Amino acid sequence: MDVVIRRWEDFDSAEELTELLHRAYARWGEKGVFFVAVDQTVATTIGRLADSFTFVAVVDDRLAGVITLYDGPRKYSPVYYGRDGVWFFGQFAVEPSLQGTGLGWRLMQAAEKFALEQGGTEIACDTRNGAVELVEYYERCGYRQVETHGWPFTSDLSIVLAKRLLGGPD
Repeated sequence: MDVVIRRWEDFDSAEELTELLHRAYARWGEKGVFFVAVDQTVATTIGRLADSFTFVAVVDDRLAGVITLYDGPRKYSPVYYGRDGVWFFGQFAVEPSLQGTGLGWRLMQAAEKFALEQGGTEIACDTRNGAVELVEYYERCGYRQVETHGWPFTSDLSIVLAKRLLGGPD
């Protein structure tokens, strides 16, 4: 398997990325756990790429994973995202057939390294309260639960998780 982790480029397809997100989040939608990525539009994907730092995994010349990194809070963001030095990521997905291969870990490492290089001291994310497997995954990756957050477009609470970046101050 030929894997390349790189930054999103202008020639990359937002349509292809949207389809990847739909495939990766379909099982959550089937379980009734709401994520924007379950059915987001191409316009939403493009909006989420704006003012962000997006890394993609390309496997055998196909888009196979994505992580979108932000350097500060956005509208409706959890309070934790507004703390000094905190970067956060979202729109994190891996092609279902490649989940469990370490591809997500490699994307997360690229995001963490970039945030640290840009002066970040912590990295955070959030996931739905009902997505127990995802919370456990982030905890195995060294993240800890720091708060809950209610988004205005859903009644579900999200769990915010954060991790101190290696090399950053304690």
